[in-house]
Amino acid sequence: MDGTVVTDVSTANEDLAANPSNYYIYDCEEGVCKQTQGYLKKGNNIYKFIETNVGEATSETVAKEDDCIINSNIGELVTDGGVCYDEQKKVLFKEGDDMELILEETAAVAGTPFAGVSGAVPIVHDDSYVVVDKYVKVLLYNRMDGSVVTDIYAVNEDLAANPSNYFIYDCESGVCRQSQGYLVNGGKVIGFIGNKGGIDVTSTLLTSFNTGSSCSSSHLGKLLSGKGEICSGSGKSTKLDKAVKRLLLNNGNMENGTPFDDAMYSFPIKTGDKYVVRDKFIADSVYLVTKDGVMTPSGNFDDIDNLETVLSNYVIVECVSGKCKRTTGYVKSKGSYYAFGSNGGSSVSSISVAACASNSDSGKIRSNGDVCIEGDRYISMNSTPAKGMILKSTAAPGTPFVDDTYYVFVKNGEDYVIKDTFRTSGKI
Repeated sequence: MDGTVVTDVSTANEDLAANPSNYYIYDCEEGVCKQTQGYLKKGNNIYKFIETNVGEATSETVAKEDDCIINSNIGELVTDGGVCYDEQKKVLFKEGDDMELILEETAAVAGTPFAGVSGAVPIVHDDSYVVVDKYVKVLLYNRMDGSVVTDIYAVNEDLAANPSNYFIYDCESGVCRQSQGYLVNGGKVIGFIGNKGGIDVTSTLLTSFNTGSSCSSSHLGKLLSGKGEICSGSGKSTKLDKAVKRLLLNNGNMENGTPFDDAMYSFPIKTGDKYVVRDKFIADSVYLVTKDGVMTPSGNFDDIDNLETVLSNYVIVECVSGKCKRTTGYVKSKGSYYAFGSNGGSSVSSISVAACASNSDSGKIRSNGDVCIEGDRYISMNSTPAKGMILKSTAAPGTPFVDDTYYVFVKNGEDYVIKDTFRTSGKI
């Protein structure tokens, strides 16, 4: 209410006790703070902070740790101290640097601070709080004993000896989702493939120590030994040197047996100094992507400088529910329109039309960004969703939609009209 900040959360606060609804709780790291949720203990009182809501005093409890039951009271307070986070397990209001994970299948119950999350919830604790950690990026979860490893850069002897006990999670803003990828652990590399635990893949790595020199088109998704690089194309590799996001563009030749070997999709990834994981939080959108995997989402195409001079370096990709596919169509950047077919980007000068007049104009683009679909019908680039269908028999030569066998579904956005790669049937 008055903008004051309370940093000593371990001591009693009379105003909090009298007016808990005036307060929010924040998780802070390296000078940056994010609003979080959880429980705060001050004196004999406990306060509950749910998502973006203000605090409230609470006395809701289960009798004891043994009464912590999955899908019944996970996330609730325990009378003898702590919070239920798993079957017959609680996390205490106690100083410590360990983390616990409320698994997605464990499900915190409605009304608790940890409910309604589409993923696992990482929680940390101290003498005076049990809250969601908003900063963890990647963690390992041991399904044998339920322990969580957050320092993934330290050599882990148990991981080296028992990799199948561990699963890797990608985390953003207090939500974690099981992922796939690689983790360098001392002299070994652990691969996390599919929904299984880790396996030692050190012996199957490419052995070249020269950047990208052993990355043929068939090695996409494989790790280079000794360099901490992942093959991202023919003669190309992406270095695991900092927290960046990329896309592994799949042209149907992803290396079998890697964490990214689904031949149907391209994979958004995150890299750190010693890891690469599949990005489980990629937004549903259309992206312009360089051949090195740098992604620019729809709405930010104007941020690409001199796109007209580097069209051959870009392709269009559509991502839905964490899966990405290369597609074709038109985009708008800084007031100009560009076509992207199966061979990359190009000017639209040869496939422009003044008006959509007949089927022979299907697939062509007008000067205002309207794309002809049939007769005098068209689909526009704007924020109002629209869909259409172009028959191959009527698609004009040279347009981005001529390579399909029979017809192509198209969809729009504020700065694109593309082939809807995730739709193969249905009515318009």
